[in-house]
Amino acid sequence: MSAGAGVVPERTHILSGEPERILPLFLREQAFDALVLGALAHRADGTTPVGTLTSTLLDALDCDFVLVKPPTYRSPIDALAP
Repeated sequence: MSAGAGVVPERTHILSGEPERILPLFLREQAFDALVLGALAHRADGTTPVGTLTSTLLDALDCDFVLVKPPTYRSPIDALAP
């Protein structure tokens, strides 16, 4: 998926551990300006809840944070539109 977004393999990092602890440390060490993460759908209906991990990362990171939702994501707000 990252290749389709134009991200070259040498700029892709796979980390192991608890994201709320590992990501802030890694980002500080690398001095990155932004973190881009793909959102995972954990619901049967395919929607992506923004939950505890996202909130924790927003509070812990010293850089910009972009959460990319899958193409199948449909906002519940869209259902309210006339």
